[in-house]
Amino acid sequence: MLEKVPKLSVIVPVYNGDKFLDNCITSILRQTYTYYEIVIIDDGSTDNSGKIADGFAERYEFVKVFHQENMGLSVARNIGVIKARTDYITFVDADDIISERMLERLICGMKNADMSIIGMKNVGEDFKEDINENVFKFIILNAEEALEDMCYLNHFGVSACGKLFKKELLLKYPFPEGHMYEDLATIYKIIGDCNHIAVCDWKGYYYVQHIDFGITRGGFSEAKWKNCMVAAQELEQYITTKFPRIISAGRFRLAHSIASVTKTFLGGKDDRKVYKEIQTDLRNVLNEGVMHDHNVKIYYKIKLLIISSGFVPMRLAWRLYDLWMAKRWLIKR
Repeated sequence: MLEKVPKLSVIVPVYNGDKFLDNCITSILRQTYTYYEIVIIDDGSTDNSGKIADGFAERYEFVKVFHQENMGLSVARNIGVIKARTDYITFVDADDIISERMLERLICGMKNADMSIIGMKNVGEDFKEDINENVFKFIILNAEEALEDMCYLNHFGVSACGKLFKKELLLKYPFPEGHMYEDLATIYKIIGDCNHIAVCDWKGYYYVQHIDFGITRGGFSEAKWKNCMVAAQELEQYITTKFPRIISAGRFRLAHSIASVTKTFLGGKDDRKVYKEIQTDLRNVLNEGVMHDHNVKIYYKIKLLIISSGFVPMRLAWRLYDLWMAKRWLIKR
């Protein structure tokens, strides 16, 4: 590995993730594809994340660490892109892990495409990868088809993780600084600038449901709401202007984004007041044909109906979801 020229960069932004960083980097080091470098951006961590990252850099020449003041995920990612020495880039969150074949599969998809995507899987902290899962296939989509797939949440979503990008496109469309929905605001622009996107039906990015954070959410804030609405509305407008055939997909994505914000409510009086506004916005979008769109999965239609029906049903639905997640992931220790 030390004598090989890297062909892709794995960027790992980290902020106070010392409980998870070791497992994350270790999973990257186990890759079957070896022509890569790891770029860790320590975003002003106040725990031992920086020391852990430096330890990996001391042991592996292809691991690079850059320390900075806390400036947020978007800035950390953008700096990682600039520091990367390769033409291809993928992102891994510091509290997640990846399959030992993820980079191999991603680079395979780039043979006939401008962007490569693999699936993501929710896993528990005790997850063990099944190395016998070798069957996979790629489908090649054009930009319009890929955006439609993303908006309907068929094979993949808006997350920057689980995707392999050309560095030139990440430089052209940097993540917006200070934006809490940076993926929603960015990924569609990159896809829209690609001629071909390779999408793999195999899931090799593991989104770990951590005991400490699995059912804990930050409270609602006006900034979150505005960031989400702006990003989702810009996405819908982008699709309406450039890809009018799939306008219904953009409309569903807007409804889904509006609904998703409600999971940050904690039940206070201010939350109830703001919910009325969100409920109105959501119902207006649903009345534009979302519930009659045959491309929207029944699960999402039920979710949207419950969330738009009232504050109490909405809170109950998210509470039941939390309990289900706790039973599925967090009890196993």
